[in-house]
Amino acid sequence: MNILDFGYFKLARNVSKYSDHKTKVGCVICKKRPIAVGANHIKTHPRCNDGFSKSTHAEVKAIINSGQEDLSGATVYVYREHKNGSPA
Repeated sequence: MNILDFGYFKLARNVSKYSDHKTKVGCVICKKRPIAVGANHIKTHPRCNDGFSKSTHAEVKAIINSGQEDLSGATVYVYREHKNGSPA
């Protein structure tokens, strides 16, 4: 891991704090620099009936937030932690 990787991973950790889910997940997509971020969030759709499908994945949010159709060559950094704050 180089210094840039460490910085982007730390950014993903900071983004995870915006999650409203019990397991905090943050995602950063980079192409030489950060181009998008996302955190997981709880869905309220009535068809979601189990704990896993009730959340919107941080990675999906970041892809949508990028506004790009082609993310070839991008690097994705994901950070996850339990509700007690320990890394998961």
